[in-house]
Amino acid sequence: MAKKTLEEKIKDVVIYATTFFIMYLIIGYFIKTENLHCELTWDKLYDLFRDALTLTAYFLAPVAAFVLYSDWREPHIEKIIEDDSSKIYEGINNGINELLRILSEIEDSDNFKENNNSIPANLIDALYKKIEKLNMLNAHLAARGSATKNFTKCAADLLEQIRCLSVELAMLCTYQLKIHNPHIHNDLICDDQEFSEHIQEKYSGLHSQILQTFPEFRTLERKLKTLCDELKIKV
Repeated sequence: MAKKTLEEKIKDVVIYATTFFIMYLIIGYFIKTENLHCELTWDKLYDLFRDALTLTAYFLAPVAAFVLYSDWREPHIEKIIEDDSSKIYEGINNGINELLRILSEIEDSDNFKENNNSIPANLIDALYKKIEKLNMLNAHLAARGSATKNFTKCAADLLEQIRCLSVELAMLCTYQLKIHNPHIHNDLICDDQEFSEHIQEKYSGLHSQILQTFPEFRTLERKLKTLCDELKIKV
């Protein structure tokens, strides 16, 4: 159903106000003349017109204000939806790129010498905070109505997957720390080399599993982009 323009809404209000004015005059005329049994003087006619105009104005003012407010409110909300959905999409897209950056830092063994994993660990922590903010923004957007349902559901799924993968990257980070510092982290009954080899197997398995998730991320990211474009204001 096509939305009415502001001009069409104003015309509707004028028609309703005019109809109300005429109906009041007709009913008032019958009341003043006692169903046409007595003559209507100029004073009574003046009072009737004055009362009709006054009541019509009382009716017209709030209705006109409501029409103008509604006409402003609808594009205002549409603009908020467009802006917030774009922020969420950009945040998720950046989040996926950040996952790749973190993985690259984890693969760099130099980041784990001397029992130090601060570089990837700090990046993971920063990503957690970004995800939390995006989840809050997505929840607010979902409350805007059913028009955002498909987008916010897809965004929520992606944000949850990014969060889960961040947890796996944190585990991968821990594995690297143990592999390169067995003399500190060896809690098994074996020598440090065997300990490193044992953790290396876990690292390789999880690393391979993580790599397989990125194509799915990109597929969902493209779907989210399409849904984001659907929420843009149509010119």
